[in-house]
Amino acid sequence: MSNNGGTTRRIIGGGLSGLAAAINFAKNDESVEVHEARKDIGMQFHPNYQVLLKESPETPASESGATSYLNRWGLNPQFQYKDAKKFLCCTQKRDFTISLKEPLPLILRGGENSLERGLAKEAQDLGVDFHFKSRPKARPGDIMSAGSYRTDMAAFGAYYENSDFPRDQFLYMHDEKYSPRGWYLYIIPMDKDTIKVMNCCSKPHAKKVKKLLYKAVEERPVLRDIIDGAKPTGTVG
Repeated sequence: MSNNGGTTRRIIGGGLSGLAAAINFAKNDESVEVHEARKDIGMQFHPNYQVLLKESPETPASESGATSYLNRWGLNPQFQYKDAKKFLCCTQKRDFTISLKEPLPLILRGGENSLERGLAKEAQDLGVDFHFKSRPKARPGDIMSAGSYRTDMAAFGAYYENSDFPRDQFLYMHDEKYSPRGWYLYIIPMDKDTIKVMNCCSKPHAKKVKKLLYKAVEERPVLRDIIDGAKPTGTVG
């Protein structure tokens, strides 16, 4: 028997916020169903690691790790992440490495072993019912967690195998020449010998984002040194 009057709590959208809400409602002994427009959870992203930033500089390291952060919100998913210990920062004029005092969690988003899949499994274990390819019209009492399909950015990425890029490091480059209108290029290690090089720019430059990525690799020595000798294995975007 649920404690919301015997009705089912509907959540429209199976992203992170919708899944977190579903888990906490289910823990409160409510009947919950999640409606996701896509055919599965975690399909809004190609597999990619994203940085989990601290809530504030005062947050102790014991509370800012990937699992401890989620635990504080009542969440206990099983998912893949790695801790970055170095940050290679590249501007238009110089490149420099920052050694981090505390590891920075890189969270896997999208696909198998992602945070989304971990939260979905936790929700299912609590009895949450999932409906895929479903985006019903909202009714009073529904939780709206569906994001917009519109975006103001475009991205293109390339995967390289057998890279010597350190597994505990990531690269962030801010150079208007290759990532116009304040956007950026980044490199993140995906597994034991694969890296992902991703370039992001504003939507008006969408047709050039691929060309700009390869131009950056050709012209910036720091990128050439990382990718030199690495085997290209695929693209995304």
